[in-house]
Amino acid sequence: MYPHADLIHYAAALPYDAIPPDVLAEARRMVLDTIGCIIAARATDCAPAIEAAAGFLSPGIAADSYLYARLADLMDFNEGYGGAHFGCGAVAVALALASTRRISGQDFMAAVVSGFETGARVMDAIGPYLAVIDGKKQFSRVWGIATPVVYAAVAAATRLMNLQGTTAVEAFSLAGANSPIPAGAKWSQAVALPNTKYCDAGWATLTGVMGALFAETGSTGLTDLLDDENGLLTMIGAANPSPAALSADLGQQWRLRAVIYKRWPCCGLLDDAMTLTHELLLRHDLDADSIAGVSVRADPSILVQRFANPKPRTQVSLQFSMPHNLAMLMARIPPGPMWQSAALAAEPRIARLRQIVSIEAHRPSAADPEGACSVEIRTAEGRSFGKRAVKREAPRANDADIIAKFRSLVAAPHADEIIRRIMAIDGAGALESLLAALRQAKSGGSHAGQS
Repeated sequence: MYPHADLIHYAAALPYDAIPPDVLAEARRMVLDTIGCIIAARATDCAPAIEAAAGFLSPGIAADSYLYARLADLMDFNEGYGGAHFGCGAVAVALALASTRRISGQDFMAAVVSGFETGARVMDAIGPYLAVIDGKKQFSRVWGIATPVVYAAVAAATRLMNLQGTTAVEAFSLAGANSPIPAGAKWSQAVALPNTKYCDAGWATLTGVMGALFAETGSTGLTDLLDDENGLLTMIGAANPSPAALSADLGQQWRLRAVIYKRWPCCGLLDDAMTLTHELLLRHDLDADSIAGVSVRADPSILVQRFANPKPRTQVSLQFSMPHNLAMLMARIPPGPMWQSAALAAEPRIARLRQIVSIEAHRPSAADPEGACSVEIRTAEGRSFGKRAVKREAPRANDADIIAKFRSLVAAPHADEIIRRIMAIDGAGALESLLAALRQAKSGGSHAGQS
């Protein structure tokens, strides 16, 4: 008996009516946020290369799945859970299949929920990629978080394609066995990071949807891949696995209730320093030209080259450079594609702001526990402003928050159309209008709520 067949059958047949209203509401927000990231990413430096790569695939499900997921994940502005980003896989596949197959808005949303929940359970089963090694917290020697994207994609595809029984099991098996290798530790050593975040989310999503398509045609795979012994979790080097998380409390625990949304297009591990700096800039109305220095004390685990890099060159290097992202805050650049513009990053005023940022390791003490972060800003006039905080949970987002972020990324009138259609996605005709607006929408917006 396949050990985790219950997860697969649950994901493949999740009824729309079985999803709690608050979970559906969160899924709508996540879809809106993801689509905003897709549209905004079209204005980034990397977009032409991604569109060219998608062009090598025949127009249709494969090309759209790759393109939408890759763009959604490109700016590091998309949703997160457990330190990973896999909702893009579920949303991209749902959008791609909706463009080629006749599906309802309710099925679309059920597939997105199924995909997210499956990806989250796989992420929980893999466990955290930060571990205590040689007495200190650091990134594991082997880690990779592409696999949850693959499973989010195959679950969404299996649900929308109505694959059942052994066909659903084969879909998951084919997708899982072809997941990308766990290249995260090697990726993190690069100074000029490649134009992907530790994995190509488009390729991972393509792997998932192709698993479902191949299973539909009769292909078969390793149906015991999720087995606890010598299975997937062992293959991808999970340092702290929790295999029971794959199937425990199905239909009772909903991971979407714990989704977080980004305020800035950069790695979430920078969030504490970003939040403190943002609050200091607003409270004291500090102008970038008046700032002479910024000192950050942060968790030692993130003091690696990609986070401390004062001269990032690639788009993804810009996302992970704390000096660069603090410079964007100080310069009051609205969060979006411009944060990762090579031309803007090269401007002397931005380069100066990066150079005045210094980063040190926070040293825990009885009065200053592990996980604390502090920021001090000094001005040319000799004034100093500081703030510290122990690790804080990201605030919960509501409809107004996500709509404001979306409007900051997407130009009207298509922004208005997409918002209306997603908020009424289970109504007649909403999905078709959504897809049409997505194809035509452009990056832009008022940047409301993002200062």
